[in-house]
Amino acid sequence: MGANVAAYRKQGFLLLEGLFGSGELSAATAWLDGVESFRGPQVGVTDGGEVQSVYGVHELEPRVLDLVRSEKLRPVLTELLGGSFYLYQSQLHLKPASSSTLDWHQDFRAYHDYDGLPRPDGAIVGIFLDPISEDMAPVRVIPRSHRFGLLEAELATPVPQRGPTGVAAAGDREPKMAYRIPEPAMRTLFQEDSIVPLVGAAGTVFICDMCLVHSSDLNHTGRRRGILYTNVARVGVTPSKLDRPPFVVARDYDEL
Repeated sequence: MGANVAAYRKQGFLLLEGLFGSGELSAATAWLDGVESFRGPQVGVTDGGEVQSVYGVHELEPRVLDLVRSEKLRPVLTELLGGSFYLYQSQLHLKPASSSTLDWHQDFRAYHDYDGLPRPDGAIVGIFLDPISEDMAPVRVIPRSHRFGLLEAELATPVPQRGPTGVAAAGDREPKMAYRIPEPAMRTLFQEDSIVPLVGAAGTVFICDMCLVHSSDLNHTGRRRGILYTNVARVGVTPSKLDRPPFVVARDYDEL
C-alpha cells in the first residue's frame, strides 16, 4: 500500500500542497475572473447578490477537466479509489462577504438521499484557485470521521443563497435548506479528533472521503476564495435517481 493510500484511509483526506502551478490553473482562473457577471440556472447567489457557487463548471469551461485528467492528479485518484473513475459533479465555490457559514455535514448524505448513489465509492476533490488562509473560511475537516460511515443528519434552517445547491433542484429561486449533523453526534466526533483547516497556496488540492465530516465558517478578509470541485466516483457506481439537473449531477459515467 502506498503512503498516500495509507494516509487517506487513516485520516479520510489528503492535502497536496501546491500541486498545480499558475500556468496549469490559467484556464480555470481566467474563467473565474469573469464569473461575477455570469448568470444562469447554474449560479447560486447570496442574499447580498454576490456569486456564491456555480455548478456544472466543466460544461461552461471544459478545460478545467484537464486538471483532474493530468498526470499529477489522475494517478493519485486512481490509486486512492482502486480503479478508474468518472466525474460525478463539478462546482465552483466562493466565499463572498455576504455568504453564510456551512454547518458540519457529509457530502455523501445528499448523494445518497437525493441521487441514489449506493455507496461512498468516490472522492471530493477540491482545487484551490486562490491562496487560502485560516481567516478565509477554509474547508474544515474532522480527521477519521469517515470511519463512522453515513451519520444521522437533519435539514437546517434556510441558508442565505438563491439558486442551485447540493440538496435542491436548480431553478428554484427560494432560500435553500442544507443538511447538517445534529449536535449530539457532533459531540461524539469532537471527542474523537481535532479540527483541521485545509489551507495552502493556489494550486493546492485536497481529496476527501465522501463521508468525511466537514464545514466552513465566514470569510473575514474580503478577498476571493475560489475552490474548484471536480468530485469523482468509481466507474460502475452510479446514481439511481435523476431528479437533479445534469449541471448539478453529471450524466456521463464513462472513465475520465
